[in-house]
Amino acid sequence: MAGRFCKQILKSAIFLGVTSVVISGCGGNLSQLPVAEIKQQNWRYTVTLDEFEQKFREGLPDSVVSMNDSLAQYRDFLSRYIDYRLKVKDAFDKGYDKKSELIREYNTYRRQLAEPYLMEKEVIEKNLRELYEKQKEEIRAAHILALVPKNAKPADTLKAYQKIQRAKALLVTNNAPFDSIALAFSDDPSVKRNKGELGYFSGGMMVHQFEDAAYQGRAGEVLGPIRTRYGYHLIKIKDRRKRTLPIRASHIMVSVPKNPTPEDTLKAYQSIKGILSRLKNGEQFVELARQFSDDKTSGKRGGDLGFFGLNRMVKPFENAAFALKNIGDLSPIVRSPFGYHIIRLEDRQVAKSYEESKESLKRLFKRNKEKVRHENRKLVDLLKKRYRFKAYPEALAAVESKLDSSATYGLLESLNQNQLQQTVMAFAEKESYTLDTLVRFLKRSGSGKRKLTRENYDILKSEFEESIIKSYEISKLDSRYPEFASLMKNYKEGILLYKISEDMVWSRTQVSDSLARAYYEDHQNDYRFSPRIEVSHISLANDSLAGDLYEELTENIRVRDKLTKREVYKKKRSLKRKLRKLRYKKDNASKMKRVRLKKELEALKVDVNPRSYEDLSAIYSGRSDLITPLETEKFEKGERDYLDRCFTLNEAAILAPVKVGNTYRIYRLEKKLPAMNKSFDEAKSEIFSHLQELLTEQFEKDWVSRLRQKSEINIYLENLNYAFQPKS
Repeated sequence: MAGRFCKQILKSAIFLGVTSVVISGCGGNLSQLPVAEIKQQNWRYTVTLDEFEQKFREGLPDSVVSMNDSLAQYRDFLSRYIDYRLKVKDAFDKGYDKKSELIREYNTYRRQLAEPYLMEKEVIEKNLRELYEKQKEEIRAAHILALVPKNAKPADTLKAYQKIQRAKALLVTNNAPFDSIALAFSDDPSVKRNKGELGYFSGGMMVHQFEDAAYQGRAGEVLGPIRTRYGYHLIKIKDRRKRTLPIRASHIMVSVPKNPTPEDTLKAYQSIKGILSRLKNGEQFVELARQFSDDKTSGKRGGDLGFFGLNRMVKPFENAAFALKNIGDLSPIVRSPFGYHIIRLEDRQVAKSYEESKESLKRLFKRNKEKVRHENRKLVDLLKKRYRFKAYPEALAAVESKLDSSATYGLLESLNQNQLQQTVMAFAEKESYTLDTLVRFLKRSGSGKRKLTRENYDILKSEFEESIIKSYEISKLDSRYPEFASLMKNYKEGILLYKISEDMVWSRTQVSDSLARAYYEDHQNDYRFSPRIEVSHISLANDSLAGDLYEELTENIRVRDKLTKREVYKKKRSLKRKLRKLRYKKDNASKMKRVRLKKELEALKVDVNPRSYEDLSAIYSGRSDLITPLETEKFEKGERDYLDRCFTLNEAAILAPVKVGNTYRIYRLEKKLPAMNKSFDEAKSEIFSHLQELLTEQFEKDWVSRLRQKSEINIYLENLNYAFQPKS
């Protein structure tokens, strides 16, 4: 009774506009309302409103639901989605999910997707949010570095640590000035110039240990020692402020030579001063930059430097550029190590939301390989703790006893079966690995010239631990992340549907030549050419040659390849000399050359008259003689935009050269052809395509009809009315 009562209220709500109050009163949830139910014997599938909306969105560009979508559109999509579900069910019924090739394809796809997905969820997303928050603020800091060389010995590392501790003691105990201690202690090569000053920086600009520590500090605080790949740092936080967003600026630069004389400096200053005066008198910045700026790269763009943030330009330039307040403001004359500048503010970047920034943040994070490796190690440590990872030193000792800086991994072959069957690692109660698994990994990864050293062994053992713990976590992704489970479900259904559709429909749509000919006989008038043109063309290497030949054809003016009386005389003399040299030679090659030269000599004549289209085609299209017919092509209107005007021209019209690919073509209109039926050969590809479409449609229709006949399908139109409506 209560169920019928709620159903009646629900139907009324469609017309009254009542939504959440009514549904919650019935104890329901709009997103879980059924819009369709499909039954086959003991199998039942319910399409909820939430699933319908999700699938409907997936079929739209940019996942945007139009306000004009109607109930009729929803019904049509729902009908097609029911067909999809029936086909997938049929694939399962026919055992396609058990086929080895489909299982392999599914597993390959899952392996390719799973680890990047795990990293995205457990590492990248967390760090992107953290990086976004950091980038809201910028820090001004100075530092002192005690350098630790790469591959430093423990004694060298200790020495650097003691050095940084002495520097810190002087700062804290004696309250010594930071810049003085930096000059005395820091190994940073730039310290003599900047006294440890780093300027302002924001998230993603420093090595991660340094940056993380700095963002934990307060203005005025000295932090450290902080260890990075460079060594040990002391960091003094000088200021924290809201981040200065990048600006876009243009500049005009007059350079000053290296080691300038006073005269050089004065000359450059007078030049930039004159340019500033012209700007103030209303001349265009872009034109003056192109004409006078010694920065030729930006000068070509009217001085435009694009967007840049802090620490991208030399300090005098940066300070002046970021001091400009309004778009279009000009700076006073600015001196930098490169010369004198006038800067104009073009634009300011506005703060973006997290979603808008996400892709650029991701690129920034992924470029920081050290940070990515650090976060990956943190993930592995977290997983080890989560699953109570344990290593067994007594079993590992069998491998570690073989470590030898002169040995290769082949030495591990000497381990006996008892040793190889010992458990070396275990986690998550039931997951355990024996020594032989680790040994196989070591031998596979350590093949080649790598030695069985302690360092190499420790690296590979860590990689093995990471591999097995991540593999276990990946096996849990479906239960941990419903989104991943849905993604894999969709992929599995997709490959099942593809394979069963191939067998039930596509492989059966082969069209025979006899069937196509019979269809053509009954439908000849369906395959017609609209009015066409037939054209030929001369293809030429460059626009200059094409222009000269077009002028020759249309204006009767010969420009190329003319032979005057004098030129004929000179060529004849040259050919006769060559013939005389060959006169007494009896070999076949000489005889053939004499024949060729005589033909050239006989053909030589004065040639200054304009040539015909056929002559030029023979010469420039590589035809050996003028008897070979011109090659022609036929086109309907719209096939080649540059030929469409031929439909309004008379036959034999010559078109101006057009560039086609890397060549220049001169076209001639040969014929205009009326609309006509296509021959079977001309229509063949269309006929085959059309028949395949018809057969596909029919086989698809028959298949779906059979599936629907054995199914009970209920559609709840009243619930479909709630699609894409507010749920609360």
